[in-house]
Amino acid sequence: MHVFLRTAVMSVVATFLTLLLRFPSPDHCKARAGRAGSLLFIICLIPVWVSETVRTLGWMILLRESGVYRHCW
Repeated sequence: MHVFLRTAVMSVVATFLTLLLRFPSPDHCKARAGRAGSLLFIICLIPVWVSETVRTLGWMILLRESGVYRHCW
C-alpha cells in the first residue's frame, strides 16, 4: 500500500508540474523570436523526446529474442 500511495503522489506532482510548465510555454515560444524562442521551443520538446525514448527502449527489451526473463533471473 505504501508503494501505491507513493506512486500516486508522485504522479499527481508530475502532472501538476507538467501542466504548470506546459500551458504557458507554447505562447512564449510563439511570441519570442530569435535565440530565446528557439531555446524555449527545445525545452518544450524535451519531455516528448524523453517519453518516446523510454517507450522505445521498453519495447526493445520486451521484444528481443530472449525476452525479459533472461535479464530478470
